[in-house]
Amino acid sequence: MQNLFRSAAVAFWRRPTWKFRAKDWKFRLRIWEDALDCVGHEPVNTVNAIRAQLIGFRLANPQVNYPEHLDIIDEETRRIDSVIQKAQNPVNWKGRKKKKAEKSTTPSEVGEDTRSRIAL
Repeated sequence: MQNLFRSAAVAFWRRPTWKFRAKDWKFRLRIWEDALDCVGHEPVNTVNAIRAQLIGFRLANPQVNYPEHLDIIDEETRRIDSVIQKAQNPVNWKGRKKKKAEKSTTPSEVGEDTRSRIAL
């Protein structure tokens, strides 16, 4: 009984510290979310400008000497866009990633996934 009383007293005494830490972490989380949101806007605008320029270039020059270079640039802008989408909602992205990991249980699928990531 005495130990229970001591535990309750310590918990009550430490409560303001825990409350302060929780508020501090909540404040920091809000700052990180705002920063991540701001960081997401600039790359989106950049990617959209690059895509618009590529579309305009292809319309102005339909007989491009090396169209595969333009395709690579277009593919890379899509990759940047997907990273930004992940950053905009990391909770959903992590949930989808977990579900995908649960589905791939066979070793051959894991090997294929690793090889495809290495090829990038």
